[in-house]
Order: sequence, then C-alpha cells, then structure tokens
Amino acid sequence: MSDRKEKLISAGVVMPDPSSVYVSPDLNLEQLETGVTLYPGTRIEGADTWIGAGSDVGREGPATLKNCKLGRQVDFAGGFADRAIMLDGASSGLGAHFRAGSLLEEKASVAHTVGLKQTILMPYVALGSLINFCDILMAGGTSSKNHSEVGSSYIHFNFTPQQDKATASLIGDVPRGVCLQQAPIFLGGQGGLVGACRIDYGNIIAAGCVCRNDILLQGQLHQSGVPAESFTADYDSSSYRNVDRKILNNLHFIGNLFALREWYAHIRLPFHKGDRLQTALMDACIKLLQEAIDERLHRVDQFVTKLDKQAELNSFTADFISKWPTTQQDISNQGGNPAEQEAISYLQTYLSSSKVDYLSAIAEADKKFQTTAQTWLEGCVNRILNISK
Repeated sequence: MSDRKEKLISAGVVMPDPSSVYVSPDLNLEQLETGVTLYPGTRIEGADTWIGAGSDVGREGPATLKNCKLGRQVDFAGGFADRAIMLDGASSGLGAHFRAGSLLEEKASVAHTVGLKQTILMPYVALGSLINFCDILMAGGTSSKNHSEVGSSYIHFNFTPQQDKATASLIGDVPRGVCLQQAPIFLGGQGGLVGACRIDYGNIIAAGCVCRNDILLQGQLHQSGVPAESFTADYDSSSYRNVDRKILNNLHFIGNLFALREWYAHIRLPFHKGDRLQTALMDACIKLLQEAIDERLHRVDQFVTKLDKQAELNSFTADFISKWPTTQQDISNQGGNPAEQEAISYLQTYLSSSKVDYLSAIAEADKKFQTTAQTWLEGCVNRILNISK
C-alpha cells in the first residue's frame, strides 16, 4: 500500500480494499475529510477534488471523480464525474455521468444512469432513472417529501436541426426558488422537454408527453394530444421559428444564473464563513455559475451569428442582433449593484445569527426575509433583461 493511501487511512478515510482504489499524485490529501468512504473500484483524481465527511464514493459500483467537489453526507454510488459539484446530502445512483457545469444542491438526488451537463438541480429536486438533462435549471418544493420530480426515461432536447444549443430551459426559477417555499413541479416519465422552455411552479407535464411550450401560469396540467398520422414534407433546416421566444427565454435563463451567482457570493459564502470545506464549495459554485453564464452567452452568440444570415427578420430580432455585441459585453461585465446593498446586508445579518444548517435556516426564515430575497434576486434577473432593450 502506498504512503499516500496510508496517510488517508490514518486521517480517517475508510477504504475497505485499498489495493483497488486509485488516488492520483496531484490529489491534495488534506481535501478529504475524516469519515469519507472510498469503495473498491474508486478513482479519485485532480488537485481540485474535495470530499466531505460521511460521503460515500463507489458504494454500488466503479466510480471516477475528476476535480469534483462533494460536500458532507454525499452519496456518489458509481459512475463518472468531471468538474461537478454535489452539496451536502446530495446523492446519485449507479451509472451517473456528470460533466462540467453540473451542480446538485443540498438533498438533490438522481437515480441510476443519469447524465447531466450544464445543469443545476436546486435543493430536494429528484430525478428518476435513465434521464439526460443538459442545459437545465430546476427548482421547486419545500422538503424531501414535497419536491419537484422528473420521472424515469426523460430527456431535455437541447440540440436543434439548425445545430445550435441556445436551448437552455428554466423549470421554476431562482428568485422564488431559493427560499424553498414554492409548489413542486412534476415532469412525467417517458417524456421530454424541447428547449428553450420556461415552466412555472406547481405544474405537471403528464407521462409520455413531449412538451414544446412555455407554461407560465401555475397549477396547470400539460397533456399532449393524440399523435397525428406520420407524414413527410419539405423542410428547410436553415430557417428558424419562434425566434423572439427563444431569445427571451435565453435571457431569462442567463438572468437566473446571474441571480444565483449573486446569491452564492453575498449570502451563501458568508453563511459558511469559517468552514474550510464549505468555503471551498461555495467558491467553486460561484466559479461554476460564472462559467455557466459564459457558456450561455457563447451559445447565444452562435445562434445570433446564424440568425444574422436570415433574409427576413422582424424588428425585435433585427434590433437584438444589432445590439448583441454590446449586450454580450455588458452582461459579461455585470457585477454587484451598490443600490442592492441594503437588502444584501439585511439578509446577511438575518442569517448570521442562525445556529442551524443552511437548509434549515432558509426554511425557518420569516416572510420579510423571503420577500427581501425574492425582490433583490428578481432585480438581478431584470438587470440582465433590461440590458438587451
């Protein structure tokens, strides 16, 4: 057994079979806390990898983590993850495939054989098995017993015949979602969502449906009609439809990423002050969210480049295209707003006296806290929307 593995074991990391565990030379051993369990067939790689106490890696099968950050009591049962983040109590079943931009917040969970990329699952969101989610932000629910859920065999369609990926979908939102007081959203199994879509809280998409529409009212049931008879017709893959809606939905998505980044920078990071692991996790989340904003801007830029070649454009689209270089730069440069400092200071002060964990502190917050948070974060979203006007 290598000296590095012996050091991990002496520091309280559990390895039932050390000979079957690979630890890369660049891994900082001090970034694995006491009580981590690395099961046989586990590979831990990368100087940016952190794993918190009580977390299990490879409990159900072979597992590879590359530059990932796992909080405490995380269960990564098996699979592959690269530059992904799982906060306290998050879990994933065997066969996970998490690529860059994947963030599972506290108590978010996915069952077996789930692929994620550029996807954020807010607290308690649960995904079933055999799911492919790329370019998604999903929220909703108040607890592990009242949570947003996606049924098994579900897919988010994020690539178009025009070969663009300006297709991110917003299921719930950040300004209302962070306080964990919203009705859950249910996406029935054996179905799909065609991005870019926005789905509000409290909505249900029935099993077996492929949803192509925004659902912006709450308490709605979406059920696809009887499929039409098959047909073949002429189709021009270079033409675009519903361009205005697609542009607007992308801006909403970017605005929500920006709002969540601000929430982490000003509320979550100070809340965890003094906790080495949690501070590393929060810093990583801020970086991930900035990279997610950059990714979305890149995808919109590719989309705009193709749109600019269209023969006919309505006034909204033509104006958006003409302003896009400036809009893109202005969004990239967005930082904090001094006018919002009063709200931020109130929220920070409110949480600074809390003696409980983050989820409990948010769940117990009073109405003023919730209203202040929502108003501030809606302002963050609107700042992004207003830049493009």
